[in-house]
Amino acid sequence: MRAVLCNAFEGIKALSLAEAAEPELAADEVLIDVHAASVSYMDYLMIPIVNFSEAQDAVRRSPYDQDRHPLPMCFVCGPARGHGDGLRIIPGALPLRPDYKTGTFAAPRVPYPNLTGEDGAVAGEFVWAALDCPTGFAGVGAQHLEDDRR
Repeated sequence: MRAVLCNAFEGIKALSLAEAAEPELAADEVLIDVHAASVSYMDYLMIPIVNFSEAQDAVRRSPYDQDRHPLPMCFVCGPARGHGDGLRIIPGALPLRPDYKTGTFAAPRVPYPNLTGEDGAVAGEFVWAALDCPTGFAGVGAQHLEDDRR
């Protein structure tokens, strides 16, 4: 299969397209079949490369727990949902850094196995939900949080 490999957290220059072996999945892992994707030069200029642990730290800084979240049972970003129930993608603010734009948020995501079809791929509606809800929160709903990070 063809794969985009990230060889280091050094921006777009660290990405390469290569042939790769089909991954062997553990029982708690899923395969996402991507038909098209792109990273434009503007994306490279605007979006910082964030590793998984930085994204996890950002989530821990989120002010929205199940008591303060406006929709705590949201299928995508609801913190009141349990492990494996919904997507539980909860974006949090990244700390201010020179290479981050103001108001940059991150959310790590490892899909739950119960969101896959028989082929092991995550269903398209879950992929689109994962792209839609958290970006809306980060882009609109969390603008008032910027001052809290300073």
